[in-house]
Amino acid sequence: MKSNVESRVQGFSQELEKFSVRWHQLKPRDIDLDSSHERCLAAVNSVKERRAEFNELEETMKKLV
Repeated sequence: MKSNVESRVQGFSQELEKFSVRWHQLKPRDIDLDSSHERCLAAVNSVKERRAEFNELEETMKKLV
């Protein structure tokens, strides 16, 4: 049972690292007041998607704890 939990924690750590790498690659950059409406909406949608992914990771963490 202990090894099962350890492997799940290790898998979670790997998923968290993958999320971090994706966030740093895909996070919105250079959005300012002069950006187009479509570009701003795309940035907001991207952040919402990442937030949903993060919420899933957070739920997994709570289960592991």
